[in-house]
This record gives sequence, C-alpha cells and structure tokens, in this order.
Amino acid sequence: MAALNLDLWEYYQGKNREMNLRLRLTLAISCFFINQFVCSENSNNPVIYQNFEVASFSELTQQGWTFIIGSDAFAEFSIANNGADNSKKCFAVDVLRLGQQNVWDIQLLKENISVSPGKLYQYSLWVKGNRGSNIGVAVETSNYYSLANETVVLTGEWQQVAIEFVPEQPYVRLPIHFSFEENFGSVIYVDELKLERAG
Repeated sequence: MAALNLDLWEYYQGKNREMNLRLRLTLAISCFFINQFVCSENSNNPVIYQNFEVASFSELTQQGWTFIIGSDAFAEFSIANNGADNSKKCFAVDVLRLGQQNVWDIQLLKENISVSPGKLYQYSLWVKGNRGSNIGVAVETSNYYSLANETVVLTGEWQQVAIEFVPEQPYVRLPIHFSFEENFGSVIYVDELKLERAG
C-alpha cells in the first residue's frame, strides 16, 4: 500500500512539474509578444529609411523598390553621386521621353509597407532637379486610394518634402512620379526617404 502511495505521489509530482514548465513557457511567450507589440508601437525608429548608399543598383530591387516605365515613356534610373545633406549617393531619374499624359508612367515605388491604422505618420524625402521641374510624392493604400499627395515644383537645389497621413488599412504604398511635361530632358534626384510615426 505504501509503495502504491509513493508511486501516486511521484506521478502527481511529475504532473505538477510538467504543468509548471508549461505555465512558465506560456508566460515567457506571452511576455515576448507583449514586449514586441509595445516596442513596435512606441519605437522612434523609422518604418522606412532609404539613403541610397548602396553598393549596386540591384540592392534596391532586393530591398523591395520597383522602377516603373509605362507605355511610350522612357527613362534611365541610376545611383548618382553628391546626395542630399552631404551624403555620397542618391537616386537619379533621367527623363528621356514622357508617357501618355500620366505622371505615373515613370515612377519609383515601394509597396506593402506595414503601418498601424489610425496612427499619424510623416513621409519625407529630399529632391532636386532643374528649376521648374516637378515631382509627384504620394501615399496610397494597397488599392491605389490616395491618403496624401503633393506635386512639388523644384528649385534647382536640394529641398525637403514632408507630408503627413493617417492610414486606415495596415499597408501603404509610396509612389514617386516623374513623368511631367516640365521634366522632359531633365535629371531628377531623390535622397533620404523616411517614413516614421509622427505622434
């Protein structure tokens, strides 16, 4: 009888150890995800920061950037020297032929960017081109609905553009449009793109 009681006692002790281990593991996992959520919500780190200090042009493609040339348009994309704010490099677009009256026929694009709906964000970048040239800066939902957009008239020097928006969906896209009539035969430069929480 004593042996039976000892066996039962060892059995329940083993069960208790197993339950305690599972409980500690569950708490650890829960704490990890809570911390990850809090850090992501409170972090001051930008969602996107792109300074174009890349070893090769293909790195931008690997980072998720898309270079679009539409029907009848033609442009050359490259990495150029002498970026904004004393940086060594920047992104360049040489507009050689315009598209069919659509400013998005030549564009630089980043898609599927994760954001927190209902939160205020700021999207900023530095741009440069011949005086009177234009560049279209926009923030859109994944189904192309515009959350914020601005057509910027360039001054011939580096200038910063900043727009704010509040997303309603968990993903946004960032197109930059170059196919403006004023840009024909010009080179437009882009640098220091940053998307970050503004509040």
